[in-house]
Amino acid sequence: MLLRNLLRCCMVVGVAGTVAGSLALPPPEARPTPTWGYDWSALPVAWNGELDDGFLDEAALDNLASFSMVRLAWKDLQTYANCTDVMKFQIEQGRQIKARYPHLPVYMYFPIVDAQPYYASEAAIFHDRDTYRDYLFLNASGDLDPATTGHKCAGHAAHLSPLCLNSQWNFFNASARAYFIKAVTDLAASDPNNTAFDGIFYDAATAFLRGEWVNAANLPKDTSASTVLGIETEIMRQVASASTSHNKFPMFNMHFSDTNFGANGTESLLMGNLTGQAMGRFYEMVGITRPFLDNALAERAISLPFMIHAGGSEKEIDFNRTLAMFLIMRSNYSYFSGGSYAGTSPWKPTAGRYDYGVPLTGPIRTETADSVVFERRYPKATVTLTCPVDPTVKHEPACIPQINATVEMLL
Repeated sequence: MLLRNLLRCCMVVGVAGTVAGSLALPPPEARPTPTWGYDWSALPVAWNGELDDGFLDEAALDNLASFSMVRLAWKDLQTYANCTDVMKFQIEQGRQIKARYPHLPVYMYFPIVDAQPYYASEAAIFHDRDTYRDYLFLNASGDLDPATTGHKCAGHAAHLSPLCLNSQWNFFNASARAYFIKAVTDLAASDPNNTAFDGIFYDAATAFLRGEWVNAANLPKDTSASTVLGIETEIMRQVASASTSHNKFPMFNMHFSDTNFGANGTESLLMGNLTGQAMGRFYEMVGITRPFLDNALAERAISLPFMIHAGGSEKEIDFNRTLAMFLIMRSNYSYFSGGSYAGTSPWKPTAGRYDYGVPLTGPIRTETADSVVFERRYPKATVTLTCPVDPTVKHEPACIPQINATVEMLL
């Protein structure tokens, strides 16, 4: 629905300099945004965490000066904390960063689908199984359902595997949902003056839609798609509300394996249910294809800030493809990151390398006989993604990036 309405509204819109037959897409609609500043003149590069065995040293803290945002991740300080009350140490890490850079936005990490005993707020449901019996999915013997249970251990913490257990919340249980929302509220309220963090990154936000719980023994009678989508919508709405009520901006990692494209696809229905909600979304490990870009355009049209991560194992062309996608789709409060989370990949953005100026146009979408071309023009570059369209294949090919810069693009 979002995409169909977006394309319908654009048929008569024009922007100076567009080519015949192209669609010059409209600016995003109004939606609540974060409270910190945002610089359109430079590429907004985000730094990703995952240093599990200690706090950032002085050199690492100095390095953050060139970044526009910090996102801590699930591994941060897990080993250092001995997998016990990890969030306390992650908040302290955020506090150290904010002490050095008060205006640098920091996101804390908190998963939605998984409960973990190494979070103090969730430890009780693992240690008092009688009281919280149906808060997690169980098998017929009353043990944790193996399909929804595993271990989430950082590289240095493998020996702590009993402590880094993770098991999926049984969100069919209203009491479990209430418990989780209280944990979110307590986290958001723990830093009232934003001296440690400004937002919360909610990982695996839509994983409940996967139905990995399908063989659990403690399911209700009604597990229909509409019921699951309704629960997912309410969780995201309450999480976003609990976050923003304490001045923490929420960003949701909505995996594409959990949703599907199309006018009546899960993602369109979910976002339609969350109209006007203050929130951002995170993209990772996505294929830059025509359907993905059309979906991203639909989300841009409803002013959904985003962060996209170019993974550390990608080749140069994949990095350039993701960078081009960001430059074309960039909207207010959107961020780009790249390289492996440990910082070892050569393909990672560096502040100043891709600063092509404030865009001169919005995204432009042009259809040809065998492709769809997405374009955006900057003072120092024209960025295009040419996406082949082949109706004979099930999955459309990846788009071809091109950045025609007036200054050399340094890699």
